[in-house]
Amino acid sequence: MRAPVVVLDRILTGVNSRAEVQFDYANYVRLAGDAEIRLSELENGRYQIQVARGLVTFSVLRDSDAQVEIATPAISVRPMKRGIYRIEVLPDGTVAVTVRQGEAEIFTPQGSERLKSGRTMMARGSQDNPEVQVVSAERRDTWDEWNEYRNRDLERAHENTYRYVNRDVY
Repeated sequence: MRAPVVVLDRILTGVNSRAEVQFDYANYVRLAGDAEIRLSELENGRYQIQVARGLVTFSVLRDSDAQVEIATPAISVRPMKRGIYRIEVLPDGTVAVTVRQGEAEIFTPQGSERLKSGRTMMARGSQDNPEVQVVSAERRDTWDEWNEYRNRDLERAHENTYRYVNRDVY
């Protein structure tokens, strides 16, 4: 289904479903089953997404001037460049942010930290003072494989489409 989204929209997926939101020619968010996001800002080149629960992947497929922030109950994530960013809010409130490709800046109440490709940041505890730990990234799973497949499809489409159409049309 193709439908426009606006500020304050909530996007929820059922247990065995997936969804994809395209913000512009470069930025996409995908939701795994039983996930929920809220779109809190959608201005030209500025996107703020709140992940309430579940697993999402944010992909920056092309160089972009967009400012993106992905907020979770414990921390916020800002992709720094092209890449693939996996964010999961577990039922107990634990947040796991994995940078598959690229680099992200992570904001906590204690300050900010850069998270590089191949690393996962775990945040547990209260929103005001979460315990944060950086570990090696979890192994890729079927969700990661599906996202990589979608990204390859979009890259192929981009090569053919944007040769003839302005990149602001998507």
